[in-house]
Amino acid sequence: MDTYLGINWMGISTTAELLEARTKQLERRDETLELAHQKLMKTRNSSVRYWDRKMAIRLRKPLDPGELVLIYNKSLEDQWGKLFSNRWNGPFRIKKQLPGGSYLLEELDGIELKRAYAASHIKRFYPRGRELEDIQRDEEPNQEDSDQESTDEDAESSG
Repeated sequence: MDTYLGINWMGISTTAELLEARTKQLERRDETLELAHQKLMKTRNSSVRYWDRKMAIRLRKPLDPGELVLIYNKSLEDQWGKLFSNRWNGPFRIKKQLPGGSYLLEELDGIELKRAYAASHIKRFYPRGRELEDIQRDEEPNQEDSDQESTDEDAESSG
């Protein structure tokens, strides 16, 4: 299929050849636009799937009100000499999740922060002294369900 760039423009020397080339362009215009639209939609869908996969870890289990979190300090990214600066501030407590997915936070004493924070700028805070097993159990909510099912099956088979 000839496209706009596929026509040999350097080989055109007469008015008749120019009119023929322009006519071909116009005849194939709708087909070319439809093809471009299909490619655009395919690329957009691919981008959405990529983003969902990339953010799946953060989006897998929403944070509940009352949980402790840290806030990412994005302002330190572009500053020279701040390579080893602590980029996470907190801990703060989640007050509630807003309809768009962002979170309203509060200080530990209950004073509400003035703005909401995107889920991508928040991560769970794990106080020192918590066992690794407890942390892993919090991160994988489905593991608890499967443990319960296997315990039920063991009880049925032994009884």
